[in-house]
Amino acid sequence: MSRVRFITGASRGLGRSITRAALAAGDSVMATARQPGELTAAFADHGARFATAPLDVAVPGAAADPRCRCRHQLVNEEHR
Repeated sequence: MSRVRFITGASRGLGRSITRAALAAGDSVMATARQPGELTAAFADHGARFATAPLDVAVPGAAADPRCRCRHQLVNEEHR
């Protein structure tokens, strides 16, 4: 059974490794990073199972930013 994973700090290090492993396992991933542009290119071959959003967890209230509508994007749009 595939899962939807919300991964912060996905542009490098541990976050990037977790993103790679989750996609390899067949899961859908919402990857966040301060600058998500490079993520889009790096994981583009995963199509609808991969989405990005800008998010800096060090900024209070950043997850409330309308650009970070992650849950709706993966859960409601992909699994209809």
